[in-house]
Amino acid sequence: MPSVEVTGVDITISGLENATNGVIKAAFLGVVQALVKADQDCHDMISATDHSLKALAAMGHPYGFKHPQQIHDPDEIIHIQSGAYEKALKVQKPSSGADRTIIEGKVGIMGDDEMETLDRRLQLGTPKMRARPWVQKVVDDHGDEYAEIIEAAIDAQLDAEAS
Repeated sequence: MPSVEVTGVDITISGLENATNGVIKAAFLGVVQALVKADQDCHDMISATDHSLKALAAMGHPYGFKHPQQIHDPDEIIHIQSGAYEKALKVQKPSSGADRTIIEGKVGIMGDDEMETLDRRLQLGTPKMRARPWVQKVVDDHGDEYAEIIEAAIDAQLDAEAS
């Protein structure tokens, strides 16, 4: 049976060595569906619009270390400022190696060095700003759902092939 692994918002299926073409296709489509869901969940985490930089400053910089406050649940929520960070969130299309044993795809901040640096600072923190590991929060909250989407697609194909 293929195994589904969700690490970060990297979605990988392995163990397809002996799978039929139908199962491989179902796994691929399952990864696509899981990536669509992961993309939406990631956008939900990084698109808050309820506090501007000015409002956050008036609150005493709640994401700093001097006056930390939890102003959202979950705390990892990221606010839109210019919109560039959210626009840098991309879905890497699923791919499979020539041996067809692995199918993988990814959702993340990609393709813009400045936004990738900002992403690391937001998620890992800085000397002045506490970490908000939103990707880990997405995986903790939804990783099982992504795996279930893929497993359901594979199981449906296996059932069809058994009939």
